[in-house]
Amino acid sequence: MVIEMSYERRFGVPKSDVERVMTHYGVSYGEAERGLAEGRYVLPTRGTRLQETDNAVLIIGLITLGAGALLSIWALLSRS
Repeated sequence: MVIEMSYERRFGVPKSDVERVMTHYGVSYGEAERGLAEGRYVLPTRGTRLQETDNAVLIIGLITLGAGALLSIWALLSRS
């Protein structure tokens, strides 16, 4: 029996491979079990989505920092 949790990271408890297949491929529990046993489903490395999210946050932070620096330079130059 699978209990769905409303929290994205499930309080630090990782999803089972069957749950990961269900989420990734949009299949039922039984289909996910059979597909894993038969080798029909390939899963990405654990933590891939978290890594992608961390990278996106870093990029947005760098863009924001760069925009702030450009505005500061523009403000300094416009005073002259």
